[in-house]
Amino acid sequence: MPRKITPRIAFFGTPDLAVPTLRWLIESDYSVVVVVTQADAPSGRGNHLASPPIKQIAMSAGIPVLQPERLDSTFIRAFNNDSPDLAVLIAYGKILPPSILQIPKKGFVNLHLSLLPKFRGSSPIQAAIREGEHLTGVTLQQIAKGVDSGMIYGSRSLHLHPREIAESLHEKLKVLAPRVLEDWLPGILDGTATPIPQDETNVSTCKKIQRNHGLLDLQNTADVLDRTIRAYTPWPGAYVFFQNKRLKILRARPYLDSQLPNGAIGMVHIQHNHVLLQCKDGFLELLEMQWEGKKPLRASAFAKGYKNLHRTVAVYS
Repeated sequence: MPRKITPRIAFFGTPDLAVPTLRWLIESDYSVVVVVTQADAPSGRGNHLASPPIKQIAMSAGIPVLQPERLDSTFIRAFNNDSPDLAVLIAYGKILPPSILQIPKKGFVNLHLSLLPKFRGSSPIQAAIREGEHLTGVTLQQIAKGVDSGMIYGSRSLHLHPREIAESLHEKLKVLAPRVLEDWLPGILDGTATPIPQDETNVSTCKKIQRNHGLLDLQNTADVLDRTIRAYTPWPGAYVFFQNKRLKILRARPYLDSQLPNGAIGMVHIQHNHVLLQCKDGFLELLEMQWEGKKPLRASAFAKGYKNLHRTVAVYS
């Protein structure tokens, strides 16, 4: 009787988001022959070099690790020598050239943290919250030339909590990702799984988030501002400026009491223990704030300590 050949799997990933998926592959006895991750990077106050979380998992399991600075001919030779049948990618952080995509016999599959074709791009978690989605999920797709445009094997979905923040949704999707791979990996490896094209009429995209994207535009509605704050928690953090000082808004919600007098957009109203910020259609209630370099303050403490800001106007984008 012929000996069963175990498929050889390569894994591409970098942050803690990718850890549960690699752990699942290892614990499910798949033959992970190499892990490709980004280079060690300075971290913390001392700027000491720290390994990506994925590297630590791979080394503890005795799996070879490649950390190419550039995806050049040297890396291509090393990766080709591993003779992978399939490569699994989640949050690797670099765009792969065609010369690498063609190395695994069964190609590359990517776990993307949205229900494609919605939110192709690098910030699908934040986009789902910012755009007010009620449903999101993880999609397993082939990697193609266009960003997140490859054919889809399948997905799993979950409902967003009404007060979802990016940090909590990140944790939920991190756990969901290996379940999607579990659904489809056997069929991909034995050739029985058939991917389907994405619906190009329903495509939406999301860009990489930069630190300055956290500066709020108070000419938006309270609902949009609330979603933006939750989408940017904990990073890059939503903020405005008062008297040339950055005020990070950690928690907020639309304020429904319409009895307050209108003022200029960006005007702060401090009433009793409430801190209210004028916006396009009313007020945003600030529940927890933090001056740059200071400790977080709840609204009651802020209202007592910064009464002088009453009816001053924030600087915003």
